[in-house]
Amino acid sequence: MSFRESYITFKLGDLCEKIGSGVTPRGGDSVYKESGIALIRSQNVHDYRFADQGLVYICEEQALKMKNVEVKPNDVLLNITGDSVARCCIVPEKVIPARVNQHVAIIRPDENILNAKYLLYWINNSCNKELLFSLSSTGATRKALTKGMIENLNISLPNIVEQKSIAATLSCLDDKIELNNRINKNLEEIAQAIFKSWFADFEPFQEGEFEDSELGRIPKGWRVTAISEFVEVINGYSYKGSDLKTSRDALLTIKNFDRNRGLKLDGFKELLVTERVKERHYVNEFDVLLACTDLTQNAEIIGNSIMLLTKMKYDRIIASMDLVKIKPLKKHIDSFIIDSILNDEKFKQYALGFTSGTTVLHLNKKAIVTYTIALPEEHKILIEFSKIIKPIYLEISQNLNNILALTELRNALLPKLMSGEIRVPIEEVN
Repeated sequence: MSFRESYITFKLGDLCEKIGSGVTPRGGDSVYKESGIALIRSQNVHDYRFADQGLVYICEEQALKMKNVEVKPNDVLLNITGDSVARCCIVPEKVIPARVNQHVAIIRPDENILNAKYLLYWINNSCNKELLFSLSSTGATRKALTKGMIENLNISLPNIVEQKSIAATLSCLDDKIELNNRINKNLEEIAQAIFKSWFADFEPFQEGEFEDSELGRIPKGWRVTAISEFVEVINGYSYKGSDLKTSRDALLTIKNFDRNRGLKLDGFKELLVTERVKERHYVNEFDVLLACTDLTQNAEIIGNSIMLLTKMKYDRIIASMDLVKIKPLKKHIDSFIIDSILNDEKFKQYALGFTSGTTVLHLNKKAIVTYTIALPEEHKILIEFSKIIKPIYLEISQNLNNILALTELRNALLPKLMSGEIRVPIEEVN
């Protein structure tokens, strides 16, 4: 008998202590607190990772009413509605105590027969993802997975020791991916701290003379400058739905903007390039882009900038109509300086004053060209600053490429390990 033939097929519902979703407390945002019991929503659940951004809290009294959707350690969280349907992760212990709302299902396996991490990888296996996408599209206009659909999923399992060994192998790759993500987040914070030190607090210039300006006290020899003096704002490409086809080229969209700032690698849309795409629409590595529309309720994306730090597998990248490309006009003010300026929280707050709309927010491009900052007249100061922060951006870029390589390896190994085509050494896994 082959190893694969030793697998036993079950209904997922027969292997779980709990499968179920929660509710959203009445009162909407007004019931959310700054601290208390965490309420997990669909924006917190991503494939393989939990996003803290957007995590809200409810009071003890409200949490008690939702006791039946209490989250426990090692629970698998699955998004069951909307565009994020089928995204899946394991709840981190730091979030507990917690509840889930009606857009997130708790899947709590019986750990004696089904390992939680193995289940996570099983759900994220591409063939099972496609099945979930297909199931969610049946019936109603809004994508949705029901409790019954989840319970009736057929899952073929090796023994629990094999499950743990497979999960541990894949987890090693995910741990390295997460480490690179944390390093990049630290590097981004370092870059912004250096920018603030130079261009907000003027720490390297404290021993020199200062003078008054419309922005307050600034070093002598500096002047208040509008961004329009050193950048060109280039509109993105207005594409048609029929252009979105499998391709070696891709659109960079607002979905590439992480709510926590920075570049998301899963927001690209493959695009069939036609003669309507002009040279100005193309984005090169280390170009800066700014989000000019936003679908998030709290304006988390609009006015944010990103730098294209990797082209992934694509030959050409095109900026979508939701963005503008910010092109340097001066040699001594390069894209690394421009991205630092636009990533400053002061610019974000300034941009919010130029937004309009209800369901979809739009940014008036005046926010870009009229924003002012104090810069030194002496070019060598700006050149020196760029020399300091450019290596930080290059390291972030290298880490992103490492993440891509690790992700590709994990995704290639996952179905082979799940099917038994590849086996790993059996070890005792605690």
